[in-house]
Amino acid sequence: MDPRFFTTSKPPLQLSLTFRSPLLLTFTFLSLLPTLFNLKDTLSLLPLKFYPSYPTTRWLRLVTWPCAHMDSHHFFHNFKMILLLGPATEEKYGSVVLGVLMLVNTLACCCFHFIFSQNTSVIGASGILFMLIGLNICNTYAGGKSIPLTFLLTCLMFLGEELWLASTRDDRVSRMTHVSGGVVGVVAGIFWNRRKKKTKRM
Repeated sequence: MDPRFFTTSKPPLQLSLTFRSPLLLTFTFLSLLPTLFNLKDTLSLLPLKFYPSYPTTRWLRLVTWPCAHMDSHHFFHNFKMILLLGPATEEKYGSVVLGVLMLVNTLACCCFHFIFSQNTSVIGASGILFMLIGLNICNTYAGGKSIPLTFLLTCLMFLGEELWLASTRDDRVSRMTHVSGGVVGVVAGIFWNRRKKKTKRM
């Protein structure tokens, strides 16, 4: 009898770490540093009235504020969800497209904040988190004329809740930043799905 019949050895299991989501992992590490060294006051988005008198370097706050967080709880609350939703989103849209969307979303959140919360500062990546939620909501919408009921219900639940809380509760949370991020994500997701559907037809 062939002695190989009794062989039970298996090839060794080889594991390796992969940098699957370079954009979101880089964003996570960059946001961790201000949390560790308490740089939130240096990076936060200031009230609009302060900007005309500020030097040019201070205008960088328009894009740096998502990296700053109030404390470790605030940081982990945002990034545990970003790292849950983000990798599949970055894989679908690509790092470049998602990076552009994050930048557009950050500036759009600035506009919403200046309009609705003129006298307060804002920090945190929750606007980007809600943008990722909006992009993921659009996974159920293929870009055609038929709109899934789940798509509408999810939009109403996420965005409707934030609008309701913004009008009824003062808990120092920038709800309009959440709404802005969700709107940017949903609009971008709808546009992307429709564009992909037209490309397939061609």
